[in-house]
Amino acid sequence: MTAIAGAIIAQIAITALSLPDLDRTHWIARALFLIGVTAGCLSVYYACVLQRTIGKFYRPGSIRFWLRSAPPRTGSRDDTAKASLPAILSLSAPFAAVKVSIFSLLTGLAVYQGFLWTRDLDSSAGRHDNRDVFITSVVGTGACFLLFLVIFTVKDIESLLRTGWMISEDPETQQQEKAVRNDVEQVNPTFTDPSIPSMAGSSLPPINPRIDPHQDGDRIVAADLAAALDTAAQAHIHCAEANRRVALEYTRMSVSSN
Repeated sequence: MTAIAGAIIAQIAITALSLPDLDRTHWIARALFLIGVTAGCLSVYYACVLQRTIGKFYRPGSIRFWLRSAPPRTGSRDDTAKASLPAILSLSAPFAAVKVSIFSLLTGLAVYQGFLWTRDLDSSAGRHDNRDVFITSVVGTGACFLLFLVIFTVKDIESLLRTGWMISEDPETQQQEKAVRNDVEQVNPTFTDPSIPSMAGSSLPPINPRIDPHQDGDRIVAADLAAALDTAAQAHIHCAEANRRVALEYTRMSVSSN
């Protein structure tokens, strides 16, 4: 999507270079249009390079290795895996180029329309038409920016409230959270159908095992596969228990109807 958006904006910026009387306005308008074309093309290029780079990783361990920063020096106490700053910048580069292209295009159009008004370049227009068009375009663009700014600001505030960063830890809230945790811990469905072997006593690995960041990719993949199989096995047990309860309910209904 980023590559498509960059290509569309670049095409619009190229078309803007053929606006009438553009050579009679300030040179900054043409420069901004050229920046929009260049940034749009670069966003497409960055997106293609990023897709090709990530597409070469066939294992989850390889993607983790690419996203992680260099390991700490020998003897360091901090062995926590950290994100790689170049990887983060590589992931955000296409969208950043798209933003540069959009703002350059909009600013170039504003400069162009402003000089049409101040220098009265459009002789076929009315006396105040260029001024009215300039003010209307600026107000409309500002209203669109303000709309999205308010929407995203409200959503950010809602996210902060949901995560509890801005909620005071009153006793009632703590009691509710404690009750929810107790309810979750007490849920332990068991399955007693002899046709399906029991999972008790099996030596399956934990669901989310702690992986040493210095292990090789094969061991990481094996641990992830073991965790996925363990999760799938537990899901099958829960589904079988639910099916058994539904079957018992149908049996009870059939007996009561007879």
